[in-house]
Amino acid sequence: MRSLTTPQTDALAAQGLQKRGLILLEFASGNYGFWDGTGPLSWNGFTFNGGGQVFEIERDAEREGFEANGLRAKLYAVPGTGLTPDVLATIYAENYRRRPVTLYEAYFSPDTLAMIGSPVVVYRGLVQAITTNEDSDRVYLEARIDSRNILNTSASNAMSNAAHHALVSPGDKIFEYAGVITSVPIFFGQPVPSDWKVERSSSQ
Repeated sequence: MRSLTTPQTDALAAQGLQKRGLILLEFASGNYGFWDGTGPLSWNGFTFNGGGQVFEIERDAEREGFEANGLRAKLYAVPGTGLTPDVLATIYAENYRRRPVTLYEAYFSPDTLAMIGSPVVVYRGLVQAITTNEDSDRVYLEARIDSRNILNTSASNAMSNAAHHALVSPGDKIFEYAGVITSVPIFFGQPVPSDWKVERSSSQ
C-alpha cells in the first residue's frame, strides 16, 4: 500500500485535512469509480463519480493469520450522479466474481478544496458476490468482498494457470518449468551422474 506523502502528513499535523473515500471496481468490460464527495473527481486519467453518500463500507470481523479479511460495499442509486439505477443494473450484470476492488482515501485542503497528493490505497480485494437490495425506498447493490489473501486460502474446482498464477506471484515462472520439474530426479548425498541431463516434455 502507498504511504502518505509529505504534504499529506503536513496537513494532518495541522489538523486541517478533509478526508474522502473512493472505490474502484475493475471489470473486464470497464471500470467503475465512485467517491463520497460531490461531483466528478478526476485522478490518474480516470473519473470517480460522486453525489454524497453513494456508497457505504462495512468491514467484517478481523481474522488472524492469512485469513482473507472481508468487507461489504453498498452502492446506492442517487439521481443526478454517475450512479443511477441503470448503472447499478449494468454492474449487477457484469461478470464480477473475483474482479478487483480497491478502496482509497483522498485528502483535500479545507481552504482550496484541492486534493493533496494522490489517493492512498487502504484496501485491495476481490468481489465474491453481488446482491440487489432495497432500503427505505433506496435501491442498492451489496457486494461481498474478500481481501486478496483469498487467492492463497480458498479451495475451488478451478485449475490454476500461468495467467491466474501471475496475479498471485508476479514474475514466478513455475508453469513455464512445471514440465521440467516433474521429470527431474533429486540426488541427495550423492554426486550427479556425468551423463545426466534434463528431459523436457514435448510441450516445452
